[in-house]
Amino acid sequence: MESYAALKTCLTITFLKTFDFSGIRPGQLADGIDEFYKDSRNKDIDINFALLYARDKLKGKPAKELEDELTQWRRQSSH
Repeated sequence: MESYAALKTCLTITFLKTFDFSGIRPGQLADGIDEFYKDSRNKDIDINFALLYARDKLKGKPAKELEDELTQWRRQSSH
């Protein structure tokens, strides 16, 4: 029963982090999305991923992690 509670807590925290846009102004996010789609390789990537990418970049996620995610999204969107 304890492991279920721990799993539920982890999933809840992860879920909430997905929607954490605190400290980001709407204009910053809009600019980040515009920048994201300026790269023609991103044109088929879902807007939800663009939002996450722009948010993570603004919050200082390491460039290597951002690039790895982007590479994966590009592969998935090409199928």
